[in-house]
Amino acid sequence: MKKNRFAAVALAALMIFSAVSCNGNRPDKNNSDSSYGMSMNDTNQDKLASSEVDVEIAQEVVENETAFKVNSVIDSGHKDDNNKHYVFLNVTIKNQSSTDWELSMLNNFYLLMPDGTESHYDIRTQFYADKNFKNYTETPFTISAGTEFTGYIGGFLVDDSVSEFSVCYFPTGADDKNKAVVIKCPVKAADMISPPEDMIG
Repeated sequence: MKKNRFAAVALAALMIFSAVSCNGNRPDKNNSDSSYGMSMNDTNQDKLASSEVDVEIAQEVVENETAFKVNSVIDSGHKDDNNKHYVFLNVTIKNQSSTDWELSMLNNFYLLMPDGTESHYDIRTQFYADKNFKNYTETPFTISAGTEFTGYIGGFLVDDSVSEFSVCYFPTGADDKNKAVVIKCPVKAADMISPPEDMIG
């Protein structure tokens, strides 16, 4: 009886291991903050794009039926226990297609640091923004066909020592896997602003 029970447990464990291995759902050794799930995953998104488009803050660019512009980058003034700044974006995205889009911070945006590492959307920033900001848009969000979105979104955690980075955006349009193009907007510390009046709630 004990042998049969042991065999059943071993078989179940083997099946679970096989399923996890086949699905690729192994723990990501590069995830620096796995306890928060949607945060700080250092997988290199930069290698996904086959072409890059560089823009400046407040400069609009059109790619894949998307008109995109970074209006401002906001340092909220709040830091986590590791002295990382909560950073948010104000962007304008125009859907020039005939299809509604659902975009998300985790899939469409990341920050690229000078050393090549990446900062991805962190759910703690949304919790903070929900309590402290108005006119803030949670992720994911929808942009209807032929309409324009302008708003505060984010955010990211940025080390206190970082003085520059690039805001990166994949204009995926209706296909959330279309990451052939990445739009990059360089940002220096001097470019970042405090939360403006229309953001403070």
